[in-house]
Amino acid sequence: MLNNPAAVDSLKRIAEFNEKEQQLFQKLKQNENLDLDNPKTSSSFTKEQNEAIEQYLSAVGELNRSREDFFSEKPN
Repeated sequence: MLNNPAAVDSLKRIAEFNEKEQQLFQKLKQNENLDLDNPKTSSSFTKEQNEAIEQYLSAVGELNRSREDFFSEKPN
């Protein structure tokens, strides 16, 4: 499987998005009013807090798509 360039690319993307997701999650933890298990934007949060939530959710989505890409690759 590691001889498959598409699978290797998927693994690299997984690593990148995993790191980004972890960094953004640490940022979200600074918002004590946020449900970390189900983060959602709110009018009671600042613009920066809502942007951080949106970035986090986007990173999680990209991470999940990268995982799907990897597991859908067929070995040569």
